[in-house]
Amino acid sequence: MKNIKIRVVGSQSRYSKKEEQIELVTDASFNKKDDCYVITYDESDLTGMEGSKTKLKILDDKLIMTKFGTVSSNIEFIVGKRYKTGYLTSLGLLDMEILTTNYETNINNEGIGSIDIEYKVNLSGFEESLNKLHIDLKG
Repeated sequence: MKNIKIRVVGSQSRYSKKEEQIELVTDASFNKKDDCYVITYDESDLTGMEGSKTKLKILDDKLIMTKFGTVSSNIEFIVGKRYKTGYLTSLGLLDMEILTTNYETNINNEGIGSIDIEYKVNLSGFEESLNKLHIDLKG
């Protein structure tokens, strides 16, 4: 296991509103396991998920994001595939559907690199949002 710095920039836009963006910079742990990389970090009050942890399992063709704690979810980002899951929040369980439109990763064994994901989200039949996630890793 190696300690690294992670910078996560997420943006969301809905057809009826302008783009919203959030940025988190924090410490993370980085591991190489078999055919993937695993990164774990704590969420903060900036993301509205203080008390939760996020685990990213990074493979060549997909990223699996698991959140546990005050918010629980498991999402698989695979280009061209719809992924349906539940998103447990303090307001209750919401049905969530993800459609990944782009996934690029460029990470080395030292935990340095970046990840870019573009995807659409539909929460419980509400208005669909367009989302981007950019992650920078520094060893």
